[in-house]
Order: sequence, then C-alpha cells, then structure tokens
Amino acid sequence: MPENPESSSSSSSSASSEEEKKPRKSPGPFNQAKLDEVERTRDIIAAYRKPEFKQILIDKRDVLEADVNTLETTVNLAENKITGGHAATVAKEQLTAEEGIAKAALLAGIATTQRGALRTFRSDQRARLEDYFIGEDLDTNLPRLKTIAIAILAKLQPGPNNTPPPDVLRGVKAPDIQALADALGVLTAKDNEQGAAQVIAREERRTADELLADIVAGRLDIQLAADQEWPWKTREHDLIRAQFKLPLTRPMTE
Repeated sequence: MPENPESSSSSSSSASSEEEKKPRKSPGPFNQAKLDEVERTRDIIAAYRKPEFKQILIDKRDVLEADVNTLETTVNLAENKITGGHAATVAKEQLTAEEGIAKAALLAGIATTQRGALRTFRSDQRARLEDYFIGEDLDTNLPRLKTIAIAILAKLQPGPNNTPPPDVLRGVKAPDIQALADALGVLTAKDNEQGAAQVIAREERRTADELLADIVAGRLDIQLAADQEWPWKTREHDLIRAQFKLPLTRPMTE
C-alpha cells in the first residue's frame, strides 16, 4: 500500500523538528575525522602486510610494497602535522590568556599614571592631561593601547644620555614606571608570539589537508585492489574483507 504523502511529510517534519532540538556538539580541539582517517589507513596497511595477503596483492593486483611504504610515511607525516596544528592552536589559546593578563597589567599601569597626572596638572595646566589620554577608552584597540603606553613612558622615563624625564607626576614612583614598561614589554612579546602560533597552526592544518588527500587515494587503491581479489558475493571472503574495512554486502565504492 503506498505511503500517505501527508503522513510522510508530517513524520519528516517531526523528525526534522526533533533534530533541531538536539544540542549541537561543540567542535573538538582538533579535527577528529582527520585522525580517524590516519588510523583507518594504518589498519589497512597492516592488513596488506600480512603474509597471506601481501604477495597476492603484489602479484595479482599491482599493489607494490614500495607504494605502501610511501603511503605509511605520508600517514606518519600527516599525523605529526595534525597534532602539530593542535599543539599550535593550544599554544595560541594559552598565549591569548597570557596576553589578557599582560593587557590588564598595562591598563592598571596607565591608570596609575593618569591618576598622577590628575594630581599634578591643576588649574591652568589642565590641557596637559591630554598627554596622558585621560577620557579615552583604552580597552578597545590593542595597537592603540600599546601606542598610548609608549607615549606615556616617553614622558616619564629619562631621555638620551640620562637627561631628566619631561614629566614628574605626583605619586608615580620609579617602580610604577618600571611596572608599566615591563607590562608593555610582556604584552608586545605575547602579541607577537600569538601571531606566530596562529600562523603555525594554520600552516600545519593546510599541510595536513594536502597530505590527507594523498592518504585517501592510497588507502582507496589498496581497498579497491582487495575488493577485486576478494569480491563480496563470496561469503568465505567476509573475514578478509573486514580486515580491509570493505563492506560485506556490496562492492567497495570511493
């Protein structure tokens, strides 16, 4: 009896609705599918190398040992690239957290100098407060924040040949100025390191993707050769096909 289209549509709509309600899984720290492909290919290489299979595949199906050895080298390299990309991503995340700490320290150091400027420049000197960026939102742009810190330090640190600093602010002591300089140095270093880690992570993943394309091609060649030699319709081939991760009820497809 033909299926009721309305019932089918309702069922499909309900299933779709249920699917939408399911919470989405957040992505893992690295692409598990890539590592799964690496492990799948390793299993198939191991099956190929079994004495009862290898010589048959070499002699009858042109799966040369040298090609399989090259595939294994590519698999190992890809795994290093995948996990290397993951390590770089973790490093980037760690550096981002460290950068946040350094940024907070820099903001605190600038705030100390701004309070000192407010205490120092009174009445007819109020225009000097602009030199300390009082009233500007400092927490919106990292390059701007570093530029402001550099400008303030230039007012408070000795000049060439240890000439006196342009300004001396009330309540701002040498340790405060040094803390501001140190915070700027740490933030700049962490910002540079974070950028480098991001480039490495991106490059590691790009290379892994390229290697994985070769791995998939090599894996499929072994599997298709095994599918040629041990076709699915012969039940005695089931155990062999399982070792090569071939379907048991149909031919192998790409």
